[in-house]
Amino acid sequence: VASNATMERAIRRAARRIRRGRLVVFPTETVYGLGADATNARAVARVFAAKQRPADNPLIVHIASVEHLRSVAASPTAMERSLLQAFSPGPFTLVLNARDDLPRAVTAGLGTVAVRIPDHPLALDLLQAAMIPIAAPSANRSGEPSPTTLEMARRSLKRRGVTYLNGGSTRVGLESTVARLVGQTVIILRPGAVTETMITERFPSLTVGSGEAADDVRSPGTRHRHYHPRASVVTIEEAIHARALSERSGAKRLAVVGLDPDVGLCLSEMENAVGPAAMQVVVRRAMSLAEYASSLYRWFSELDDEGVQTIAALLPPNEGLGRAIRDRLLRASGAHPPEGV
Repeated sequence: VASNATMERAIRRAARRIRRGRLVVFPTETVYGLGADATNARAVARVFAAKQRPADNPLIVHIASVEHLRSVAASPTAMERSLLQAFSPGPFTLVLNARDDLPRAVTAGLGTVAVRIPDHPLALDLLQAAMIPIAAPSANRSGEPSPTTLEMARRSLKRRGVTYLNGGSTRVGLESTVARLVGQTVIILRPGAVTETMITERFPSLTVGSGEAADDVRSPGTRHRHYHPRASVVTIEEAIHARALSERSGAKRLAVVGLDPDVGLCLSEMENAVGPAAMQVVVRRAMSLAEYASSLYRWFSELDDEGVQTIAALLPPNEGLGRAIRDRLLRASGAHPPEGV
C-alpha cells in the first residue's frame, strides 16, 4: 500500500495530466473510471478513442461537490440540487440541462449532461487537485465488463500514455444509478445501488418511474450492448433445465453464478438431469445482493481466464439492488431488458 506522501504525489501528477488534456484511470466506489478534462474537447475525444466508444453514448461528468454543479449544468433547479446532494457523494448520477459551452462530445450532442459526485477519497482528491470537472466513463474497452480493480482496467485498455491511480477493489462494483427529474417524477434511466425505495423514502413528494431514456435524454450505458465477457452469458430466472442448457451452449466448461442457496439448488438439478460428469462446472456464489453486485465483473474476468465458455447467471429478485444486477446480466447476455426489468 502506498504511503500517504506517495499517494499525494501521484494525485498531484494525475491532476496535472488531466489539466494538460491527458487521460487518467482512477477508482470510484462503483468501478474504475477513465477520466479527462470535461471542458476540453480534444481530451474528451481521447476517451472515446481509448475505449472505442460509440459517439452517441454520452459520458458522465464527475465533480467534487454540488457547489461545482454550475461548471457543467445550466440553471439546475432547487429540487435537482437537493436530489444530487441527498445521494452524494455516492453511486447516483443525475441528468441535467447542460451548459452551452460544454463540449458536445461529452453530451453526445444532446442538451443534457449526466453528473455525479463519486464516493472514493482518491477520486475526490483528484477532482479537488485538478480543479475542473472530469468526464469519466468506465475504464475499459466499450462493451466489456467494467473494471473493479486496476488490473482489470489495464488489461482491457492496453493503452500507453495513461496515468493510473490504484485504489484497490471498488466497493459497489456496479455503475451508478442514472436518473432524470421530470416534473415531480424521478425517471430511473439506469438502475444502480441508489434504489427507487431510497429515493421515495427521502423525497415522499416525488414519484419514481423507470424506462428507456428518451431521444433527448439518453443515459450512459443503455444504448449499446454492455458488460459482456468473452464467454456467453445465459440468464436463468427459474429452475435450470440442464440438458437444454448444455445443448444450447455446446460448452464443455460451464459456470454458474448467483446467490446462495439458489446456486446449490441449480447444481443439484443439473447433476440429477445430466449426471455429475456430463460437463465441467465452475461455481461462483454470493451470500448477499451486495456481494453479488461487487463481485459480478470480477467473476466475469476470472471465468474468462479459466476458459469458461458459458456463464449461467441466476437472476436475483427484481427489486432494490437486485434490479441493477438483473439489468447488467440481461445486457451482458445481449437481451435488452424489457420494461420493468
